Amino acid sequence: MVSAIQNYTSQLLDPTLRESDRLIAAKFVIHFVGDIHQPLHNENVAKGGNGILVKFDNVKFNLHHVWDTSIAEKLVAGRVGRQPYAQARRLADTLTTEIQEGKFNVSSRGWLDGVSLADPVATALLWAVEGNAHVCTAGRS
Repeated sequence: MVSAIQNYTSQLLDPTLRESDRLIAAKFVIHFVGDIHQPLHNENVAKGGNGILVKFDNVKFNLHHVWDTSIAEKLVAGRVGRQPYAQARRLADTLTTEIQEGKFNVSSRGWLDGVSLADPVATALLWAVEGNAHVCTAGRS
């Protein structure tokens, strides 16, 4: 996953590529950044959670799907199975305001510590280590 983030970040920042290719690269960067923050995916446990069946909102899914899709659908639309794009946009706008001016303003100042587009490998490793630390301490009292 670290190498995928590096690969697609390089494509995203390459001005010689067509805009359409850079937009596709941006989508992959966003997806892989989400994946690297999912501890089971980060550790490749049960194929990144794909091999763990769970029940979420009374529907059976694999854990990776729940992480990528179902949680967001439930949070934004109130139930699973919707594609709440308009509601998601409003939520994103609200979160942006809360980060820039509201309750997350102070804590957000450290969110980009160690993050560098010029060094996507080091950045991705930083995130992977955070997820790994969580997996290694989960369940401890």
